[in-house]
Amino acid sequence: RWKPSTLESSVPYAAPFTGFQQDNEASMVPDFSVRPKLSEKIYKDMEEFNDKYRLHRFCPHGTGGSNGWAIQSQLTKRGFPLVATDPHLDLQAPPIMYQIHLNLEGPGVEPLNLSGCTIPGFLGLAIGHNDHVAWALTNGQLDVQDTYVEQIVKGANGEPFAVKFKGQEVPIQYRQEDIKVKDGTSSYIVTDYVMVVPHHGPIISYDPDNNIALSWRNSCYGRPTHEFRAFNAISRAKSTTEIFDALKYNVACGQGFVAADMNNNVLYYCKYDIPLRNPRGLTVNFPPYLPYPG
Repeated sequence: RWKPSTLESSVPYAAPFTGFQQDNEASMVPDFSVRPKLSEKIYKDMEEFNDKYRLHRFCPHGTGGSNGWAIQSQLTKRGFPLVATDPHLDLQAPPIMYQIHLNLEGPGVEPLNLSGCTIPGFLGLAIGHNDHVAWALTNGQLDVQDTYVEQIVKGANGEPFAVKFKGQEVPIQYRQEDIKVKDGTSSYIVTDYVMVVPHHGPIISYDPDNNIALSWRNSCYGRPTHEFRAFNAISRAKSTTEIFDALKYNVACGQGFVAADMNNNVLYYCKYDIPLRNPRGLTVNFPPYLPYPG
């Protein structure tokens, strides 16, 4: 369930909510006594981002939510476990997902027979089955990112130099990103510079007239994640237990997984990392969907 946590659970026998975990880094906790103010430019940037999000083919507007089912054999007509899913994605050309049948065999190769749907650029199957297990996934709908309103301190050259944080000036890091672009038979490199607030994340909107900016951070920012390793193990799983174990590598892919195996075991597991937010933010009416003070 993605609503605010309660002692009750919508899944029988699931682990109950045991309370908030205090933030171990006290120095990183925002000053909730300060109400951040957004400028008109920051508002417009946020609205523009929201409009692009709604028009993006991976985020179709008005299609509702996905669903997934894993049913044991005693509840199905043919007496076999059943996995079904409805990703709620629009029909588009080219499509977001496409069907694939992958069969691996040969000397020194572990036989593998996969059938299902995948995404361009994805290694393996997102939804499908092998000879032992079937699995599906739907969006977990959990809030895994935060934005922060930063107070900018300009340097001698007039460019952002630092942000104010707990009465101190924390220097902004400038990260160079070289993007290779191919145009016909030639190629070239586009160089961009990203401003990063060390204790929060990259700046996604900057208002030089009012010296404020909006930085962004999610639960997997600043560390490597291993989602491909998780799905590679799922593709080779022989039981729901092995799928459960494989999902320990899933950090950034916010999905609820359902699965069933040939031994009539079923699985539901919503697995990915969620920020450990300090509860003081909620007690002073600072829900995580609002920008935090920097």
